[in-house]
Amino acid sequence: MPRTCRIPPVRVAAGVKFCFQCSTAKPHAHFATDRKAWDALRPMCRCCDASRVRAYRAKKAETPVADRIAQSRRHWQEIKAGVEQRLTAT
Repeated sequence: MPRTCRIPPVRVAAGVKFCFQCSTAKPHAHFATDRKAWDALRPMCRCCDASRVRAYRAKKAETPVADRIAQSRRHWQEIKAGVEQRLTAT
């Protein structure tokens, strides 16, 4: 199912796309490809996308590895319990 198309608040020329993150119009070369998008380009420019990833990784680095491993184990135990519950119900 294709993604919906957002309409930029300003008119943009051919070969240019509007980045909704930084609110600027930039050439197509400044956008990464995304085959699922209606125009085959990511909705935000490479610069904004990189800053988003940097923020995500910094936030993730704040959590100790042991806590992330424990959270992952709890998550998989919940999934396993749900599967076992569904198998015994049938």
